[in-house]
Amino acid sequence: MKFILPLKKIFSSSRRTYYSGYYYKILNKYENVSFFFNLINIQSARSNVKTERVIKFNNRLDFNLTQDQVKKIMGKPVLISYNSEVKMHVIYLYKLRLGDLKTKAEIHFYNGRMFLGVYLFDRYTWSELQKVDKVLKEKYSTDSASSLTESVVIDPLGNSVFIKEDAIYSINYLTGEPSVLDILKIKLEESISRPYSKRKRIHDHLGKHL
Repeated sequence: MKFILPLKKIFSSSRRTYYSGYYYKILNKYENVSFFFNLINIQSARSNVKTERVIKFNNRLDFNLTQDQVKKIMGKPVLISYNSEVKMHVIYLYKLRLGDLKTKAEIHFYNGRMFLGVYLFDRYTWSELQKVDKVLKEKYSTDSASSLTESVVIDPLGNSVFIKEDAIYSINYLTGEPSVLDILKIKLEESISRPYSKRKRIHDHLGKHL
């Protein structure tokens, strides 16, 4: 990941070093392209729950907004990250408060358009996180008995929201725009095949000169 750090105007040098390392650990997972495949395929892997309410991130952000449009609504991000593995993938990171809960928010862009929003919760008890699950289900009027850690809420546009329980508990808002996801899948497949192609070029080059 390559970082641009607007936070340099806010924090001292030592604090910048801490935060850049901390955020690197959070965002480094996106260097592994299999992470995106798992994210995109989660709808088919889990039970689907329909909602009539259009899913938006932070109640204000529609999918497919440009980076400038997002900054106009959300302000300047704390950090901007450029993915070295998946070209044209950019992440804005914000620090937000949702009610009484402090959270970090990732807003992901591909080819300049928003396709994914993520809330991260890393310092809360299980009972507090269960309340998050309950509020989401109430917001999207789902009467499903299953948790959003096991299901996916999908709106009429195909947009989805679901919870992931990894090292950090997260709420994920994913676009349903087929063209974006199809292009992203192609780019991910290219990223996977690139290391092999590079090794083959090195092998062929050695074959010509040894």
